[in-house]
Amino acid sequence: MSSLRRAIKNGNYNNLASRLFSSASLINNVEFAQMERTSHDKLLETREKILECSLNQVSQKGWTLQNLMDSANMLGYPSVTHGILPNGELDLVSHFLDKSMKETIFSIKQEDFTNLASKEKLRKALTIRLKLNTSFLSTLPEAFAILASTKGIPIALDKLLTLVDQVSWNIGDKTSGMDWYSRRLSIAGLYTSTELYMMQDQSVDQSATWEFLERRLSDYDEAVSFVQETSKVADFGLKSVVGILESVNISK
Repeated sequence: MSSLRRAIKNGNYNNLASRLFSSASLINNVEFAQMERTSHDKLLETREKILECSLNQVSQKGWTLQNLMDSANMLGYPSVTHGILPNGELDLVSHFLDKSMKETIFSIKQEDFTNLASKEKLRKALTIRLKLNTSFLSTLPEAFAILASTKGIPIALDKLLTLVDQVSWNIGDKTSGMDWYSRRLSIAGLYTSTELYMMQDQSVDQSATWEFLERRLSDYDEAVSFVQETSKVADFGLKSVVGILESVNISK
């Protein structure tokens, strides 16, 4: 005989009520949790739709709050729905960076890097990522200005280091210890300086950018050959900063 039937037979109604109340509470809690999950999933889905629609409109409307509001309207949401993106334009730039990283890693995994030297692997991987900027080149300075804000800098650094780590891992770089930090910081400088150079490159098919990347790869080779020497790593970091300044014509 089940405990519930025994409680009824024995007239133990207090115990029965307690059990029923507990069961009802459990059911309510489960239902509430399910409702919360459904609501959260719908929220994420709505965010994704607005961000993706906005990204498709960047070339016309820029990385702007108005773009987010217009995209919400285009999708049939009230314009105030953009409020689910608390960081506004920064959320849109972050979405672009996340999407680009995923597409980069996906493309890398489709390529055969087996017989390539380390520098060739790195060149190929960074070229894959940089080419994803092509459709956004005219608006990238605006995106970088947003990333340079107080809220944007920590996000930009986190996205950059995540990208570098994911690229390094997926092209077979399994270094550890100080080598791990040195290589990734060097790649971060290499990538950032090339990306900034790319923004002002007017050459056909960004040929000047790929030449710039080749020159920077030579500096990278020199730096990682002496990764145990702090002075060499610092020197490379200085060269990276100078390269960035030169690429946006600040140091001239």
